[in-house]
Amino acid sequence: MTTLPTQAEILFGDGRTTDPDFYFATKLISQLQRELHQSKRRLLMAASRWLVAYEYIKDLEERLMLQEAPLEKERKFYLGTVTVLCGLGRLLATRLHEADDIKVESLGLTFEDLSACIEELADIDRAAHREWTQEMKSAIETAILRG
Repeated sequence: MTTLPTQAEILFGDGRTTDPDFYFATKLISQLQRELHQSKRRLLMAASRWLVAYEYIKDLEERLMLQEAPLEKERKFYLGTVTVLCGLGRLLATRLHEADDIKVESLGLTFEDLSACIEELADIDRAAHREWTQEMKSAIETAILRG
């Protein structure tokens, strides 16, 4: 009676090893390599999407600057989006930095460019926060003076 080969024997053809731990370890490594490759592609896709979102925000900023008195709703949307995009940019930069074998240059971008974009958004975010804080202080002072 012939026995069927184990999965490890099928994987390693000559039957030198039938150790299931070795088989599963190599199987997991293979899956991990695929996932890491997918993660790299996804990370590059995320960087690409971030750049597109950044360009949209810059266009929105230009339109708001051209308006004499932008609507408060538009301004809040813009500032909220800047805050979120800035945070996502920082996370993206960290992930890209950790994955040192990912070439962001394929997107026409360097880490310095990405950092500059993130810092630009961070400056806008900080300025908006200072402005909001000042508005709140003024509102509180006005309320106190009114009694």
